[in-house]
Formats: sequence, structure tokens, C-alpha cells
Amino acid sequence: MYGFDHSELGWHICRKWELPETISDVVKNHHLYALPKQLSQDKELTNLIRIVQLADFFSLFVTLNPEFISWQPARLIKSLDEKCIQPCCSKPPITADQLQNRARQIWEESNKIASGLGIDISEPTDIMAC
Repeated sequence: MYGFDHSELGWHICRKWELPETISDVVKNHHLYALPKQLSQDKELTNLIRIVQLADFFSLFVTLNPEFISWQPARLIKSLDEKCIQPCCSKPPITADQLQNRARQIWEESNKIASGLGIDISEPTDIMAC
């Protein structure tokens, strides 16, 4: 609508706040799946961008599938491969079991914080009702 997307806006904000150039570059390029040659030659920057891209896909996956915590590992791996892993990334950095365990830990911690704020969330699927 305004002629720029959130990546470009975020990049300008990073520059205005004088954040490190690496952070600014990650913000600016996190939706570029075919990175320009000058960026792809910087392995550290490329890895940071790929991490943010994977997190972006995974956060959308979790939003659309909050029940994934209880899926069988084979189903989770298949879904992650189909919906989150892009051609630029060869394989998930953790196993399905590790992902589910970490997601449970995050869920429990988030639930404690929500409870402290007076918000009752008893099941992961309740997120979809919000």
C-alpha cells in the first residue's frame, strides 16, 4: 500500500537506531530466498538469514497447526519437510522429538506468563480462538 514491505521498513528502522549492519542486512533480506551473490558469499550472514527464514516458516506452521505438539514424529517430519524446509535449506536443524520437546517447554513457559497476566490458556489449540 505504501510502496515498501516490512523487510524494507525494518531495515530503515535498524539503520535509524544504528543497529549493527549484520542485523540490518538480515532484516532487509529475510524474504529473499535466492540471495544476491554478494550476500551469499558471506556464509555467516547467509546462515543468519536462513535461520530467520526457517523461523518465519515455522512460526506460520505453528500458528496454523497448534496441535503439532501431539503429532507422531513421522507426521511432523513430513509436514515440516513439505511446509517449512525450503530448497535453500537441506534439512531441519533438529529432530522432530527435539522440536516437540522444546515446543512443550515454550508452551509451558508462555502459559505461566499468560496466567500471571490473568489470561487462561489451557490447551495449545486455544491459541486459534484468540
